[in-house]
Amino acid sequence: MLASTTTRTREAAMLLPVLQGVVLDVLALIYRTAPSLLGLPQSSIRQRTTGNS
Repeated sequence: MLASTTTRTREAAMLLPVLQGVVLDVLALIYRTAPSLLGLPQSSIRQRTTGNS
């Protein structure tokens, strides 16, 4: 019983950074798409996407 709980906590500790990265990716995606959803000019977004690609 004790061994299984320790492995679960280790798995959770390993998954935390992954979840953090996913949350940051989602926030970045929302930050990019929010201006278009709000109807703001998208010139800055287009410059960012062309610069990234």
